[in-house]
Amino acid sequence: MTDILLHVASLIYFFLPAYAANMSPVLCKNIFKPIATPIDRGKTLFGRPVFGTHKTWRGIVVAALAGTVVFAIQAGLASHSLAQSLAIIDYTTMPIYFGTLLGFGAMLGDLCKSFLKRQVGIKPGHPWYVIDQIDYIVGAVLLTSPIFFPGWMNLAVLVLVSLVLSIIVNHAAYALKIRSVRW
Repeated sequence: MTDILLHVASLIYFFLPAYAANMSPVLCKNIFKPIATPIDRGKTLFGRPVFGTHKTWRGIVVAALAGTVVFAIQAGLASHSLAQSLAIIDYTTMPIYFGTLLGFGAMLGDLCKSFLKRQVGIKPGHPWYVIDQIDYIVGAVLLTSPIFFPGWMNLAVLVLVSLVLSIIVNHAAYALKIRSVRW
């Protein structure tokens, strides 16, 4: 049982840059205001927003920065025994831009999901269960897979764990009034 828990913890540790990237736009909503402009510039497709006003350049920038910073911290901790026991990649040889790609990929996945939500008529902030919880995982893994792919079984575990973590984090953010929607 401890081997399974350690393996799950290792997958969470590996994906921390993407988790941080996914949360950073919400946590940074009151900073970098000059770049808080919608990516789609208010354009529509078939009468519906392309992404919506809440998908901004600020979100992309802070997500990529968050992924980079978290990965840099992981690389800096790579020589410590706990970090070594959690590592599924070699942080001493993996390029720092891997964290940037995890962060940027998380936002690309989120943007693709937002595009689909708008086109099927789901408003920003309204849930699209399961898809809302895995979009960033798909984007981050797709963007980084040419450098490192964790394997299909690990990806399945990561998706399941992330679904549970997403529920917990979203309920906590709602309770702390960081989010206005429970999920």
